[in-house]
Formats: sequence, structure tokens, C-alpha cells
Amino acid sequence: MSGNSGSNGFLDSTYTAPEASGIWEMRVTGVGPAGEVIAPFESTIFIRVPGMRELLAGANYNLVGQTAIHPDNHFGKDQFNDKLVKVANLYGAAFPGNKLRYNDISLRLGGIFDLDANWLPLHASHRFGEDIDIGLVPDPHIRLLTAFIKFAGIRTRKVEVDHWHLRE
Repeated sequence: MSGNSGSNGFLDSTYTAPEASGIWEMRVTGVGPAGEVIAPFESTIFIRVPGMRELLAGANYNLVGQTAIHPDNHFGKDQFNDKLVKVANLYGAAFPGNKLRYNDISLRLGGIFDLDANWLPLHASHRFGEDIDIGLVPDPHIRLLTAFIKFAGIRTRKVEVDHWHLRE
């Protein structure tokens, strides 16, 4: 960005963060009002989705889908994590010995979920800690699990080929 400062000597600018979270370096240079060169300086910007918390292991669900590239893929917003625990506990009480499989909420800092390490946003909705994929359950369990999901306050359930996708 370039431009002229106002009489106060400040040049206002807006920085738009990228879709990927992480640490970004920024280098700033400029020329002052009298033509003097402003020495370049660098700044570090930490970009993340606020309020993310790791969903820890639970008695009635297994955390799956971790890879060498993304060993931490179960970070969600507090309220969503609490709902997921509630659904799993209701499911475990109704079907003793059965556990849900929870996969891919969001990465540790949020942002684009680089599913296949190619920076294509195939998992685009999994960036804010409010989406999860869960493994399919036996047909006789579907009706009751659907009721548990609604009871917990999770508003969207989309059936995919090999899993369900839930959204806060």
C-alpha cells in the first residue's frame, strides 16, 4: 500500500488477513513529510480464530483423522465442543459400548483446513471451530442419534457418502 499521510503524519491502512492462520511477517517502509526515508521495520502478526479449544478425549467418542501434517485437528469453540460431548454421552448411554468417531473440527489456530497439504480449501467450512465430521453409525442408531444432535442444539446435519457433517 502506498499513499500520503494527513497533517498528523499518519497513513491509515487496513490489513486483510489471509485465510491461513499462523505467524506472518510484515515489512513497512516509507518516506516522511519532508522527504526523509523512514527506516524499514518489521512486525510480526499472529493470525488465529479466537476462542478455539482442543476437544479432549472422551468416554463415548474417539478422535480420528490426525495426520503427520495435521496432528491437531480437533479444535472447536467452547460451546460447540460442549455440545459434541453431550451428543456422545447421550449416544453412549443409549447404546452402551458404542462410541462416535469425531474427525476434523478445525486446526489449532483455525483458518483454512489444508486437508491434503495442497492449500486447496476442500475443507473450507472447518476453519472456525463450528463444524465436524462424524463417522456413520449402524442404521438402527440413526434416528436416536439425530434426535440427540437436535437436542444438543446443533442446527445442521448433512449426510455425506462416508460420514455426517455437523455445523453449529
